[in-house]
Amino acid sequence: MNMVFLQAAPAGGSYMQFIFIGVMVLVFWLFIIRPNSKRQKEVQRQRESLKTGDKVIISDGIMGTLKEINKENGYVVVEIAEGVKVRVTFSSIFPLVVEEKKK
Repeated sequence: MNMVFLQAAPAGGSYMQFIFIGVMVLVFWLFIIRPNSKRQKEVQRQRESLKTGDKVIISDGIMGTLKEINKENGYVVVEIAEGVKVRVTFSSIFPLVVEEKKK
């Protein structure tokens, strides 16, 4: 009975399994977690630099102009058309970057 359990145990391969798992965690961190956190920090930095009059895009895809920023309460007022203003959370806006076409 003991021989069956001894045969099922890996002979020296358990260290390789831990090394493989460690390498997989490292690859996962390098290619997924690290770039995503860099992207989030960049978006947050861009949000902090916004001021009234800047063109923004709301997370729903609506474009407009910032009219009021209230960081204490966490919202901004965006004018999406002449006389049409909406109040949205600060975290749902992104700076609108439009590159000019080269002729």
